[in-house]
Amino acid sequence: PTHYVRAYSSPSRPLPTGTSACMPPSQTLHIDLPTPSHTYALGVLLSQFADPGDAILLHATLGAGKTTLARGYIRGFVNDPRIPVTSPTYLLDNVYADDNGQGGVLPGVELHHMDLWRLEGEQRGRVTSFVDWPEILRNGVCLVEWPDRLPESFVPGCRLDIFLEIDEEKGKVDTISPRRGRLLGFGPKWKEALTDLLEECEFDEIDEEGELVHLKFQACSS
Repeated sequence: PTHYVRAYSSPSRPLPTGTSACMPPSQTLHIDLPTPSHTYALGVLLSQFADPGDAILLHATLGAGKTTLARGYIRGFVNDPRIPVTSPTYLLDNVYADDNGQGGVLPGVELHHMDLWRLEGEQRGRVTSFVDWPEILRNGVCLVEWPDRLPESFVPGCRLDIFLEIDEEKGKVDTISPRRGRLLGFGPKWKEALTDLLEECEFDEIDEEGELVHLKFQACSS
């Protein structure tokens, strides 16, 4: 297994928003994440598939690893393992880009890391009050924590949904408990990307300490 980089020849084209409820995923994968290093490394690996218009929605309870995965993705995206990455809970949207020619995946393209935890009830539709949502879905990349706060009409039809859950059967529940990941790809871009991951199956990727960790994907029927 080796570090994997995949460059797509053309940007993803988001399907219309608000159509996702009736669409089954194009591809679904399962991955065991024994340590936070594996969750971080999964983010680094997925960043290598980035295209303008990508939307990645992170579903999990508090402390299940959303921000850890996002930190790996962001650092892989900008090719900077030391860039500070903090939770955007209070700012709602943190923006990153490789503007300094560091060899990022998409130089000049903005990556939006959003945390919508605070947008409850009547606040759910306020995403457009702090970001240009249609513009991000055309030309940016977004990672969204607590995407259930998005109005259904805002959910892009072409996207990657990642569900993280704590594996309570393998030990006590804490910040280092094993996690399970389920990746649901919607649309042709993510069908191709997840099919590539499944065919290659096993990867070695870098964690936060610069060490290699092993990732293995499996087909998932649900």
